[in-house]
Amino acid sequence: MAVIVTGATSFIGRAVVEELLKQGQKVYAVARPGSAGLSFLKALPLNGQEGRREGAVGSVRILECNLNEIERLKEMDITDASAWLHLGWEGAGSANRQDPALQAKNIGYALSAVRTAGALGCSRFLFSGSQAEYGICDSPMREDQPCHPVSEYGKDKVLVCRQAGELAGQLRMDYIHTRIFSV
Repeated sequence: MAVIVTGATSFIGRAVVEELLKQGQKVYAVARPGSAGLSFLKALPLNGQEGRREGAVGSVRILECNLNEIERLKEMDITDASAWLHLGWEGAGSANRQDPALQAKNIGYALSAVRTAGALGCSRFLFSGSQAEYGICDSPMREDQPCHPVSEYGKDKVLVCRQAGELAGQLRMDYIHTRIFSV
């Protein structure tokens, strides 16, 4: 199985890539050109060369691509991907979470990723949501409770959940929306 991972140099992305490699998967690691985390990816087994890192049995192909040009992946000879893990999001830092223009761009990026995943033949799309989707709560949170986000970041993650889920259904892909808490 081959998996596309956007946001592959993020904190969660790096852990996911390493775990997929340990499981023997082929990973298409998508990262921004010039990302500081590219050195991490370049130290992993590339293009089927196994065993360069202890415990890694899969392989990584690094694809440098910005989120706003994610549809370029359709031109990159990816014929075997069955799943897409979308961990990329611009402006996730606290200083940018209230910037409506920046946060709104991410909805388009996520929907473009779903369309691209469908065009590449993926059968499953996983999106990394956030606890911010729930809003402020004064009791323990539950997965099934209604979302009442207060930040632009949380509001746009909720919109992605709805819109990407519908789009994935139209493209006959399973859609999984995770709400990640502090890591």
